[in-house]
Amino acid sequence: MSTIGPDVEPRPLETDDTERLVSRIGPDVEPRPLETDDTERLVRMFSRLSTQTVRRRFFTVVPMLEGPLLDSLTAVDHDRHEALVVVVDDEVVGVASYHRDPDDPSAADIAVLVEDDWQQVGLGRRLVERLAGLARGRGIERFHADVLVDNRPAVGFIRRMNPSARGRYDGSDGALSFDLPLVPAA
Repeated sequence: MSTIGPDVEPRPLETDDTERLVSRIGPDVEPRPLETDDTERLVRMFSRLSTQTVRRRFFTVVPMLEGPLLDSLTAVDHDRHEALVVVVDDEVVGVASYHRDPDDPSAADIAVLVEDDWQQVGLGRRLVERLAGLARGRGIERFHADVLVDNRPAVGFIRRMNPSARGRYDGSDGALSFDLPLVPAA
């Protein structure tokens, strides 16, 4: 295994990005827990995703969100598995979830999915920050994230959120593995 270093550099957040973020999502667009009636909203969001976004999130191209995959996203218990969504105009435009490691309850896998038209405007950050707060309150000390090597936006996001983050690459699935400590809120 090797550590990814300076060859994977995040793009710095520019002033015009900040202005776009504030004007696009505003203070009223906040993550909330996934509810049972969000299932159809998730399916509709999935149908609006590009092939690239689907591949980056699921590591393969999945034609439809159904069956066991849909069940794995929606079966939340608000402890071992949590999911938050952002809803705009009655449509889910982003979702973040964690699944607690059954062998180590202080760790959880995290995944984030934001609709293409809503990427790069701060929804991922809001989702992750809120999810991390819930996780810390439930005794989770670190998130684990697997990210495809060519998913530069996600790698950059991780590095902006945690500048000391380094991904491990073992070559088996084309992914970087990140272990991200959850620091207590200030």
